[in-house]
Amino acid sequence: MNEYFGRNLLLPPRPVKAKKRAPPCRRVGGGDTISDVDRDPVLCFGVFELDLGEGELRRAGRRVALQQQPLRALLLLARRAGHVVTREELQAELWGASTHVDFERGINFCLNQVRTALRDPARSSHFIETVPRVGYRFVADVRVIQSEKPVPVATPTTVRPRSRRWVAFACAGVLAAVSAQTDRPPRETGPSDPQARQAYLRGLMLLQRQDGASWDEAARGFEAATLREPTSAAAQSGLARALLGLAQAGIRPAGECLPRARTASLAALRADPRHADAWTSLSLVRLHLDWDWLSSEDIDRALAFEPGLARAHRARAAYLSARGDQDGAIAAARRAASLDPLCPTLRGDLGWYYYCARRFPEAAQEWRLSVAVQGDGGPRDRLVDAFRHLGRPADAWREAEATMRHAGISKGDIEALSRRGPHAALRAFLAGSAAYLERRGAPLVRLAALRAAAGDEDRALALLERAAAERAWGLLGSLAVDPDFEGLQGRPRYVRLLREAGLRGTLRAAAGGPAAVLAN
Repeated sequence: MNEYFGRNLLLPPRPVKAKKRAPPCRRVGGGDTISDVDRDPVLCFGVFELDLGEGELRRAGRRVALQQQPLRALLLLARRAGHVVTREELQAELWGASTHVDFERGINFCLNQVRTALRDPARSSHFIETVPRVGYRFVADVRVIQSEKPVPVATPTTVRPRSRRWVAFACAGVLAAVSAQTDRPPRETGPSDPQARQAYLRGLMLLQRQDGASWDEAARGFEAATLREPTSAAAQSGLARALLGLAQAGIRPAGECLPRARTASLAALRADPRHADAWTSLSLVRLHLDWDWLSSEDIDRALAFEPGLARAHRARAAYLSARGDQDGAIAAARRAASLDPLCPTLRGDLGWYYYCARRFPEAAQEWRLSVAVQGDGGPRDRLVDAFRHLGRPADAWREAEATMRHAGISKGDIEALSRRGPHAALRAFLAGSAAYLERRGAPLVRLAALRAAAGDEDRALALLERAAAERAWGLLGSLAVDPDFEGLQGRPRYVRLLREAGLRGTLRAAAGGPAAVLAN
């Protein structure tokens, strides 16, 4: 929700590795059996597929290296999803009664290998739950799909003994375990129409990149998918997410993107009322377009349907921060980070929440970590803000110099500014950054903060009023909590903006002091 807090606005952000989604799934139940469809069963959970015929684990269609014993342990757990599998049962399945090994160490090794393959750390697991002193429970929903290849005729030369045991073991219990989970329909993982699916998968790939051109192309891909298959919840949800990204980065006007994102979110929810990502998108539209603070109800729905959805936790964190609950925001952001540890901008979000809490040392620490992860694309300019508020102008100027160097500012211009001394140089840096970013179409709220920090309050207020008129992304997340807006508190134009946004009573805690509340 606060993506631009996690990157350096003075530089084009770096793309990240694209992710793909799992193939379409359906539940096998009723009178269906494996022999009815004449296909090998595939267990589908999250972005993973456990192919019983091929004897392999795949993540988003790509094979995940996993040895046979850990793979068999995963099968046993997945086919008994929701039930405890004891360590004794794992021992019997993996080694039998006649093998003499260190079972305890062997089981620990297998489970560690499975967790590594699933990227599922024990301390924040959303696939395998440890039941102390008993065993393990597979807690994710498991669905059965059918492999696209028919099962070859079994002959002594085409089927290995272990393969026979693998399929027989699966057939013995997997359908009973999975078909019992009838409380929700199977989750659609993309359009079924081949051309629509191709456009959808390309949209997913582009959506993972952190640049506006890719997001724009992703939106077109999702839109093409929805035109061919309007009832695809996944495609409609992807379109909503791409449109929100374009509004969030200031690449397209929010007034253009957010109504279309609402339409796409509602279409996704008509197709699948339990689609957590669509509920998250709808909450963001309601908040940023309608200024509807009851939009938190949609975040609650998203997390009720999918408690492990990192994006919903990020949306909750940003919502809580905007309302002044920075402790709650930090907790929600850390939860999101535990669910999506590879997200390049979550550190930036955490830095922002510490910054709004006036905990500037922690903000600087998080932003420095974000810079270390993202390199030049990280929020180095935010380190300038943290050090400014810490009263450390020399450190702030050092980060400002680094920011300008990475942005391609000439050495001579930087040295000319430096000769003015840290205070004057910083003021010039803030004003220059605002002018530079304004030419690049940066978010209006960030421009307003820079103008306010440079002492140009009238220009800051004009930018905030324009942001309100355009429903610019980030206004609600900054208006009442950004430390750089504290100097505007006595201005009637600022108070009017707070009242219109429903933020008149929002807390803004000063570092080391009691919270200040605007008069009603």
